[in-house]
Amino acid sequence: MATEAKENRILDVLFTQLDGIGPVGATWNTDPSVIHGIPGDSVPATPTHQIYLHYNDTAEQPANEEITRHAARATYYVWCVCHDDSTPTAALRGCLNLKRDVLYALFNVGGGEGAYAAVAPAGVWPGPFTPTDRLKKSGSVMGVQMIYADFYLDHQDP
Repeated sequence: MATEAKENRILDVLFTQLDGIGPVGATWNTDPSVIHGIPGDSVPATPTHQIYLHYNDTAEQPANEEITRHAARATYYVWCVCHDDSTPTAALRGCLNLKRDVLYALFNVGGGEGAYAAVAPAGVWPGPFTPTDRLKKSGSVMGVQMIYADFYLDHQDP
């Protein structure tokens, strides 16, 4: 079988890092389940933390160094979902703690940013985090943390 697309290889590393979050203790605020895809419409019935991970897009970058390879940037969405209706601010605080754990995992789990060296040698870093409170009345808050990965599309290994 041929080598998978670099976007898939980056997604696999990111999933492995996020799956390393937990248990709650000195290092972690949350112990979430990690799911490929995007959040559904249903709201959890019990207090929970969930991470949904999905690939969004790839854009060629203008600074191409050579004819045999092209710079590209892939964008991934990490949805942080928290349900906690114990207090009016509990879900937001849980969502922000989950975002913190996502960033900690990106920087420290499985070799941190170095884990991407083989597939995204130009770097992986967090973009903006955008919370939404449209589920606030149900005791849930979700936000999306964007993750960028810069890599090269080589003619022999795209």
